Amino acid sequence: DYSVRDIPKFLYGSYSGIALNIFNLVPSLTAALGVSVLPALSGAWAVGDRRLTGRHINTMLRVTMLLAAPAGLGLTVLAGPLCQLLYGRKPVEAALAAGLLRMLGPAAILVALTAPLNAALQAVGRTSAPVKLMALGGALKFAANYLLIGLPQVNIAGAPAGTLLCYALIVPWSLRLLVHEAKVRINYGRAVLRPLAAGILCAAGAWSAHGLLARILPPGTAALLAVGIGAGVYLAAALLLQAVTKDDVLKLPTGEKIAKILEKHALIR
Repeated sequence: DYSVRDIPKFLYGSYSGIALNIFNLVPSLTAALGVSVLPALSGAWAVGDRRLTGRHINTMLRVTMLLAAPAGLGLTVLAGPLCQLLYGRKPVEAALAAGLLRMLGPAAILVALTAPLNAALQAVGRTSAPVKLMALGGALKFAANYLLIGLPQVNIAGAPAGTLLCYALIVPWSLRLLVHEAKVRINYGRAVLRPLAAGILCAAGAWSAHGLLARILPPGTAALLAVGIGAGVYLAAALLLQAVTKDDVLKLPTGEKIAKILEKHALIR
């Protein structure tokens, strides 16, 4: 039971204590990617090898999207089951957090792209650009929070909306600066659209599977199986859409054997 005075704390607690905790798992998947790509990208840029610079940038974007797209979209479609699975002891808070997490799912993809893009901008000499863009995005988020949260019909839902607006500004602007400074071409079809399409199919598979399994299995079991089925659909879609390359597979344990099998069926090249 909550008094009127407790409502703001309850709303903020559901957002920061549940929705944000789950949301932050997605950017953590790609946080190290920016650091790992920095030496190679800096080296290619330093020797003036534009072709290699472009290759590193395209690979960075593609790998980031391969990780972030299914995770972010999966959070959107399975927000309710995941919140109940992880925070089932707080059913009311979990139910509220689920609605907020659905909005944060797409934002998670953009946030996951931010660290690698910032690293790439630093590698090509635009060291101050990430700070300026973060300040601009932060100002937009502050304004959005101030305006939206104050509306009774929006309330705490204004917080994830502000996050989405913030990074919807930062990421395209960062990418535009990077392309302009490095003077490279981005293969958006292979680096962005194919992983995104595979992520959409993953989310659709997980959502459909949960809808069926929830009728016959306990909620927690249905949620876990839906995640597993979504992962299987994603793997198949990523291969069929050729979002995964041979180099990606070779980096895996026993990658050579896997690559030969996939090449035999024309699933990688």
